[in-house]
Amino acid sequence: MYNELIEAFLANDPEVVLISYSEDHEACFQLMDCDGYHLGKMVCKEVYTVCLTTRWDSYSEINFYTVKDLPPNLRRFQETIPDEYIIVTLNPTKLDEPGPLPVIGNNPLGYIICKSINFFEEKND
Repeated sequence: MYNELIEAFLANDPEVVLISYSEDHEACFQLMDCDGYHLGKMVCKEVYTVCLTTRWDSYSEINFYTVKDLPPNLRRFQETIPDEYIIVTLNPTKLDEPGPLPVIGNNPLGYIICKSINFFEEKND
């Protein structure tokens, strides 16, 4: 399932549009390519934190980490996030333009902290 998301981001630089957030802390994001075609829905369960621009910005890369295998630039999260959560990082496509995302390791970075993530691919015929 992570591979499908990784491929969708590498091939399309999708926008990640928040379409719903429930009282059960479930976030649903619509992934769209530059022409507005729906690539699929990314559903995050038991969301702890969302730090993304959710319209008009695209992301070129997505990565997944457990609390125990964080790279050096994300280790600040180790003490505040329960072990059963994952950190999903999203690299914005436009690195040279100022934006609202936090700068982590000299680059802007979006992230989602949740217990699980699923991807439901959509076919555009």
